[in-house]
Amino acid sequence: MMDAVPWLFLIPPLTVTALAVGAIAYTRTGRGRARKHLRAGGQAVYGAALDDAEREFAAGLALAPDHAGLLGAMGSLLCSQDRFTEALPMLERARTADPKDFRLSVLIGTCQAGTGDVSAAKTTWAAIPKTSDAYLEGQQLLAQVHEQAGELAAALACLEAGIESATTLQARDARREIRRLKKEIAAGGDGAATSS
Repeated sequence: MMDAVPWLFLIPPLTVTALAVGAIAYTRTGRGRARKHLRAGGQAVYGAALDDAEREFAAGLALAPDHAGLLGAMGSLLCSQDRFTEALPMLERARTADPKDFRLSVLIGTCQAGTGDVSAAKTTWAAIPKTSDAYLEGQQLLAQVHEQAGELAAALACLEAGIESATTLQARDARREIRRLKKEIAAGGDGAATSS
């Protein structure tokens, strides 16, 4: 902050005043107040006060019903509580508002699987692009579905595909799963390859 102070003297006073008034005015708009609720809800989640977080997110959504961050945060919270039918419409609205946030696709697929629509979940997870940070997680979830169906070779293929685009830290757990699945296949598990 101290580095910025000398630069303030170089900016004309009217410009500084206009910027300050604009910033203050924004915090008084519905969208500005909604961001405060998003921040407060995030802090409540971090402190494990999930009821408080839900109240904060709901208050923010009352002010800005199409705020992608609030929709995603509320949907994520509901999804973590296995309230999939409540979370799914919020997450879909968040993805419509921010189609490049593929973490939402991971959560949408989780909600779809949680409501029993595993086919839709597989399609959602498979649609996450390889360039996304969420790609590995989507492939890991696909692998879990395949493994539960006894399709170990397909599960292995999903994990191997996910590792190709993952960072070293992300890939560590996936590599552990690959080793486990290979041992299970070698021990006589179902190794029939099916498409994901």
